[in-house]
Amino acid sequence: MNDTQLNQIGLTASVIGLVLLFVFSTQTVPEKTKLSDLQEMPLGSTVLTKGYIKSSYVSQNNNLFLKIVEGSASIDVVMFERTYSKYKTLNENNPVSLAKGKLAVVCGKLTEYEGKNEIIINSPDCLKII
Repeated sequence: MNDTQLNQIGLTASVIGLVLLFVFSTQTVPEKTKLSDLQEMPLGSTVLTKGYIKSSYVSQNNNLFLKIVEGSASIDVVMFERTYSKYKTLNENNPVSLAKGKLAVVCGKLTEYEGKNEIIINSPDCLKII
């Protein structure tokens, strides 16, 4: 093999490696976390958790607000209008307003609002009602 062939093989292997790294990094799913353990997670973390829907509310701006509970732990979950509109389109037969008491699996960004932790859902796929 000459230098040109070795360079082509090296370049091809590098490109394939970068593509695979990109594909696998975008499919990373956070580890499930209990609601009671979320307070110890750093703000800005992407979290995956579950809880029973205690209340749900859709604002005039079409933002969805949920409160989910698991035992004595609870957290507010927010899905803003843009994401909630997509969620409604994808889940016509699963209205959140009727889901009180149902199990919700959510993933999103852990943030703080008015001194309380909350989860912001940025993808319609990150709210599953069971």
